[in-house]
Amino acid sequence: MARIEVETAKKVSQAWGVFVISKDGAKVEPCEAYALDGSGNFLSGDGDDITAHVAKGGAFVTYEGHATEAAAKASADEANASYARGVANFGWNDNGARYEARPLPAGTLFHLRDDAETLCVVSPAVSIEVVDNATPALQAASAALARIAGVQAAPMVAVVVTRYDDGTEYRHEVRSLKAAANWAIGERRKIGRSLIDRKTGKSATVIAVDILPL
Repeated sequence: MARIEVETAKKVSQAWGVFVISKDGAKVEPCEAYALDGSGNFLSGDGDDITAHVAKGGAFVTYEGHATEAAAKASADEANASYARGVANFGWNDNGARYEARPLPAGTLFHLRDDAETLCVVSPAVSIEVVDNATPALQAASAALARIAGVQAAPMVAVVVTRYDDGTEYRHEVRSLKAAANWAIGERRKIGRSLIDRKTGKSATVIAVDILPL
């Protein structure tokens, strides 16, 4: 069973996602999302299964994560515009459904749209009381920041290439093979799905996902 490395996820205090809301408000489904068990194993993807999973407070990972409400709202507005033009399909056979920006609940794993390299998790912020430079908490925090800086300075080593039936491709460069494997899991679940290009409004089907060295 596919699994993502939840233990290495970067903790953030708040993030925003894009959700599909049914006309009557009874169904709320996170976009580009997959249900997870407690160990990070994938259970199911977009659809009624994940709608019920999220309604019960179940954990999930989404590839539609945003650092700000404004960024999530812009993405939702683009999707609503595509739906209005008839090029998007919610799959609920409900003409009154809509995309909406909402806060991601605590425990949600996500890749930020503007920092797709890093797997994050929504977690309550942890305050550190600084007494002096020798406090274990401060030392641990400094060490963590140093590790993050080291990761950000590392070179890209691989690229995940998502190929579409119209001849186009999307390339996502990463700094480790583990990050490539994590990203490829989500991309491969899109194989066979017709997706909307928000820039052109045209649809294309994912046909293959490859991990290539740089």
